[in-house]
Amino acid sequence: MSNTEAKHGNKDSIETNEDLYKVFYWYQKTAENGNINAQHNLALSYYNGEGTEKNLEKAFYWYQKAAEYGCEIAQYNLALLYKKVKEQKRI
Repeated sequence: MSNTEAKHGNKDSIETNEDLYKVFYWYQKTAENGNINAQHNLALSYYNGEGTEKNLEKAFYWYQKAAEYGCEIAQYNLALLYKKVKEQKRI
């Protein structure tokens, strides 16, 4: 049983890579058109490497865009990303 199956309990809810790529594509299109929720979700996709390569610089960019428009969860995640980068520089 895969991790996704274990989380959701059935094979019908398994996210395939193809699904993640499609979701990423639409997040990107919608984010570029100014949708704050899509901007935040696109940042999450970049941060976690879901549907795309993991890219913290792009995650930072999209968290910042969403945060500037008042997305509180993006503001929080942006602060966490700052903290993570700061801690990595100390190592």
